[in-house]
Amino acid sequence: MPELQTLLEDPGLTSWTQPVRRLGQRQLTCFIDALDECDDNEVSDMVKCFEDLGQYAVQNNIRFYVCFSSRHYPYIDILYGQKLILESQVGHEKDLADYVRSELRAGSGPKSDEVITEILQKASGVFMWVVLVVDILNKEYGKGRLFAVKKRLKEIPSELSKLFQDILTRDQEDMGDLLLCIQLLLYSQRPLKREEYYFAVVSGLEPDTLGEWDLEDITHEFMDRLIVSSSKGLAETTRSDDRTVQFIHESVRDFLLKDNGLRDLWPDMGDNFEGRSHDRLKGCCHTYLTQINILAYLPEDKFLLGISRGDADLSRGKVTERFPFLEYATNQVLYHADAAAAHGISQSEFFEDFVVDDWIQMNNLSGGEELKHACGMHGG
Repeated sequence: MPELQTLLEDPGLTSWTQPVRRLGQRQLTCFIDALDECDDNEVSDMVKCFEDLGQYAVQNNIRFYVCFSSRHYPYIDILYGQKLILESQVGHEKDLADYVRSELRAGSGPKSDEVITEILQKASGVFMWVVLVVDILNKEYGKGRLFAVKKRLKEIPSELSKLFQDILTRDQEDMGDLLLCIQLLLYSQRPLKREEYYFAVVSGLEPDTLGEWDLEDITHEFMDRLIVSSSKGLAETTRSDDRTVQFIHESVRDFLLKDNGLRDLWPDMGDNFEGRSHDRLKGCCHTYLTQINILAYLPEDKFLLGISRGDADLSRGKVTERFPFLEYATNQVLYHADAAAAHGISQSEFFEDFVVDDWIQMNNLSGGEELKHACGMHGG
C-alpha cells in the first residue's frame, strides 16, 4: 500500500489512529515477529499500543489485524485476541515428519522408520532441534556407521540449549576458531559480509598470511566452508544481496548470552567476555590495517585530498575489491577500542602505537567518515 507508506511518513502525523482511520474499507494485517527478542518493557508498550489501535478499529468497523509471534518464554499477555500454539496445530507434526523423511539419509526399511519415530518423539515439536539432529545423524550415515545412529540419537539432548552445548563441545578441535567466530557474530558493530568475515578470521588467527584477495585462489565456496566449520554448523551465510554471516537461529544467541553458554564454554574469560571480545576485534582490525600493503593503490596524493572525485572513487574501488576487510577495519577499529575501554580494558598502549597518518590514508581509501573521532582522541 504505497499510500499507507506515504501516510506513515507524513510529518504532520500526530496520532497512530490516523493511518488506521484512513484505511476506510481496505484491510490491513501487520505481522510482528520475535517479540521474545525484545526488551520486556518495550514489548509491553508495543502490545498496549496495538491493543488500543485494535479497539479503535473494532469500534469504527475498520478491518485492521495484528499477528504477533513469540516463543513460549517470556510469557506475553495480550488482552484481546486468539492464541495459536504452533506445536498444537493440525499438520505441524506431519510437516516435521515430512522434513525428516525428506532430509534424513537413512534409506528405507524398518530400522529407518524406528529412527524417524524416535526423532519426532524427542523433538517435542521444535523444528530447529529436528534440523540440527538430522544433520548430526546424516554424518553418521555418511560414514556408513548405521550401527552407531541409534546410540548417537539417544545421546543427543532433547533440550535445544543443551543440544547447542553438545554440538559446540563434543570435540575440542579448532576451539580458537569457534571463539573468534562467536566474538565476531556477537560483537561486530554490524553484520559482516562473507568476505569480511573470512579475512577477519584470518587476521585473528593467521595474520602472517594476510594479503590481497585473489578470487581464483580463495573462492566463495571456501569462505562458506570456513563459516560452517568455525561455527561448528551454527552460523550461515544469508541469501541477501550482501551475503552477511549470522547465526542459523536467534536461539543460538540466546543460548550463548542468556543460558550461560559463554561462561560454560570459556570459563577462563571471566565476567568480562564482552569487553575482551571488543578488544579482540579491535586487534583483528588493527592487525589487518598494519599487515596489508596498499601502497601500490595509492595515488601520488596519498591522502586523496587533491585528486578528482572520480579518481578517488576508482582508487577506493580497486582497494576495497582486493582488501575486503579494509572498510570495516578502518571504520570500526576505534569503535571496538572505545567499547573495550568502556568495559575496563585499558587502551593506552594501543593508542601509543596508533599511527594516525596511516589510519587517515586507510580511512580516505575506504571512504570512512570518522576523522573527527580520531582527531578528538589524539588532540588534533
